[in-house]
Amino acid sequence: MRIKKVEVSGFGKLHNLTLDFHEFQVIYGRNEAGKTTLLNFIKDVLFGFRDSRSKRDFTPKDDYKMGGRLIVEQDGTTYIIQRNEGKNGGKLTVFDEDENQLPDGILDRILGPINRDSYDNLFYFGNVSLNDISRLNKEELSKRIQRVGVVGIDSWIDLENENQENGGKIYKPTGKKPELNQLLVERERLNAKVHEASNEYPKYRELTIQAKKDEEKKRQNRIHRNELSQQLSRVDQDLSSWDKYDQLKHLQNDDLDIKQGFAESDFEKFQDIQNKLANIQSEVQDDEQKIDRFKSQHHESNDDLQFYNDNADLIRSLEIELDGQIQQVSRIERLDHDIKSAQVRLSEDEPDAGGSESVPFDDDEIDQINHLMNEYQDVKEQMDYYAQSSSTTSNGDNTLSLVVGATGLVLIGIGIFMGGLAIPILVVIGLLCMGFGLYRYVQKSKQPVENKDEKNNYFQTKLEQIDQMLDQMGEKHHIENIPYNQWNDSLQKAMRRRDSDRDHLRDFVQSQKTMNERVESYLDRWNFAANRTGLSDYDSEMVALNKIKQFLSNVRDQKRKSEQINHELSYLTSNADTHRAQMKDVNGRLNRFLRERDVTNGTEFKKEYDEQRNTTEKSKRKEELEYSLDQALIERLQKYDNIDQLKNVRHDLQEQIDQLDSDFADQSDQVAQLNVQIKNMEKDGTLDSLTQELASMDTKVNELVEKWLVYRLTNQWIEKVLDAASSGRIPKVRKDAAKFFKTLTDGHYKKIDYNKKSISVLSDDGIKFKVEELSKGTMQQLYLSLVFALTLAFSDEYPMPIMIDDGFVDFDHFRTDKAIDLMKELAKSTQVVYFTADDRIRSDVNDENLIELK
Repeated sequence: MRIKKVEVSGFGKLHNLTLDFHEFQVIYGRNEAGKTTLLNFIKDVLFGFRDSRSKRDFTPKDDYKMGGRLIVEQDGTTYIIQRNEGKNGGKLTVFDEDENQLPDGILDRILGPINRDSYDNLFYFGNVSLNDISRLNKEELSKRIQRVGVVGIDSWIDLENENQENGGKIYKPTGKKPELNQLLVERERLNAKVHEASNEYPKYRELTIQAKKDEEKKRQNRIHRNELSQQLSRVDQDLSSWDKYDQLKHLQNDDLDIKQGFAESDFEKFQDIQNKLANIQSEVQDDEQKIDRFKSQHHESNDDLQFYNDNADLIRSLEIELDGQIQQVSRIERLDHDIKSAQVRLSEDEPDAGGSESVPFDDDEIDQINHLMNEYQDVKEQMDYYAQSSSTTSNGDNTLSLVVGATGLVLIGIGIFMGGLAIPILVVIGLLCMGFGLYRYVQKSKQPVENKDEKNNYFQTKLEQIDQMLDQMGEKHHIENIPYNQWNDSLQKAMRRRDSDRDHLRDFVQSQKTMNERVESYLDRWNFAANRTGLSDYDSEMVALNKIKQFLSNVRDQKRKSEQINHELSYLTSNADTHRAQMKDVNGRLNRFLRERDVTNGTEFKKEYDEQRNTTEKSKRKEELEYSLDQALIERLQKYDNIDQLKNVRHDLQEQIDQLDSDFADQSDQVAQLNVQIKNMEKDGTLDSLTQELASMDTKVNELVEKWLVYRLTNQWIEKVLDAASSGRIPKVRKDAAKFFKTLTDGHYKKIDYNKKSISVLSDDGIKFKVEELSKGTMQQLYLSLVFALTLAFSDEYPMPIMIDDGFVDFDHFRTDKAIDLMKELAKSTQVVYFTADDRIRSDVNDENLIELK
């Protein structure tokens, strides 16, 4: 059985949940995410809801009703198993894949003998299983490995351990503290005293000898019974192996010849051809759909591209000029800035140039201005000089007169001082000097000032004439507010600079006008495409040019897209032709494959393959049965025609054992009677007391021995039952278990040897180890290998999904990876569903194999 889909209507915390399962399916989720709930849902749908008194109730806490469906596949047939809330495990309904209800009992036929308990023992492994194993000591784990796969093994082993513990409290061969050990020591002491006291009585000896003889009969009886018990155990073993022997006998009579051409490799080859054919057909269909889609796109009308193609020559000639026109508009915009800058400079230069209308002087005018300015300067200097010289001459003449008069006065003073003849001479000379000086002074003081005023008027008139001539020249040249002394230098430079700025401004304006006319002319040539380009009278030149450029860009994109579509159509057409040729070739391979096997179609091939696979499985089953049944067992079973004869033998053996048990009871009574007679013959009270005490002690010893024998024989019986239950299965799965163990240990151990009472493993270097010699972690890996191998063996007859609930929480990362590899290997034969909260596994499995519960 393989679970294909899980649909949960309501179960615990889960509701309205649908999950698709693969052959290897990992269910990941943190604690409380619903993993255990989902696992229990699957088992409850298969085996029935447990009532609310069970350990855990999954009745939904909301308004959802408990129930859901499993879509499973069994032997190529799909079944829908639906179970809803109701009595006696819920209301069960089974449908086929077309939702047709199937008869009651179909689920029992699907599940066969598998119920919840056997499923949990054979196909479900929870973290409790391996956790329990991790807590066992080596001896307990070794014993469990030897009994692995037996239904109820935990209960058997617990009972065996309990019997061993209780028996040990009664008796141990080398013990001192157990009750029977102490009682036997005391009995030996008491028995010695009884024999000592009874030596006086020959009859007592005779009775004692008889009692010993009877005891010997009892012992022989017990030996015979043990022999019969062993025969009975062997018959029970034969009975447990009869089904396999019967299968082998029928298989030996079947025709198991294998027809060539229908092996697993042939089926894989057939599937490979079919898959290739389906893939190529899909690719051809995909190519045809793409071709139709591109053709549809190719046939879509495009008016702009059509308009471009209709006017291609004119548009291409205009397109050549477009970038130049855009550059011209950019230059026009820069000229706007140049014009504004020239206008600013002109407005700044005009005041320095004497106004906007001032005219530059020619060379003669410049010479004339220089002459007038020099003449003006000369007149100005003469006028200043004359005024200065007149004042100096007048002052000089008066000074001389005063000097002469002062000299005469000095001479008179000297004559009077000297006296004598000098006085008259010096006085006369002095008086003459004083008289001359006085005369000169008077004469100079009387000279007129008319000549000085006349000279000043002359100079002033001359200056006014020069100013008038310069003013006339300034008016002629329209010079405003510029001093005369700047006319020949700074004024001329300013006028040249102003005229240069004026020329530049005129050139800028003219260039801008010319460019505007060219751009307007270019745009006028585009009027035929105004509707396509979106041109408007309100657009600026740059906006209009950009619209034209965008139109051309769109057309180029459309043209490129059209070319790409044509190229893609060519490629797809070629690709489709290639795929059709491949499909023809694969069809030819398929037809040759079918002809070689003398079948007409795939259905016939699959039918024949299924028949051959069934024959192969029977042959394999025959080999397994021959391997698991030793020749001695087969020879014993060949003595019987049917199982009823074997059952009759068992019945006879059981009757003999019962009779021996009855004889044993009678013999015990006889021994007791002899013991009574011995007691009666005792003469003194000491012997009486001793024998009484001994009898009481013997009774207690017998009781303890019988009790110990019960525990001992029960354990021996358990050992035989467990050996019988496991020995026939282990050889069958030895190959798979060894392979799994090798995978889990990364090839360190390559073989498992199974003996009647022990299991040993062989390492890659040829060393053999008993189970109890292995490390605990390696024992766990061995146990897991045996469990998986046995589960796989059971899945041959009862194919059920294996469900593992966090079975590797104690494994390190390496062992977990190996366990995942093993689960993937198992999934090739039977479905494996692994529930885990270990987020390491998320990186170790493909997304399609991982379901994450939130």
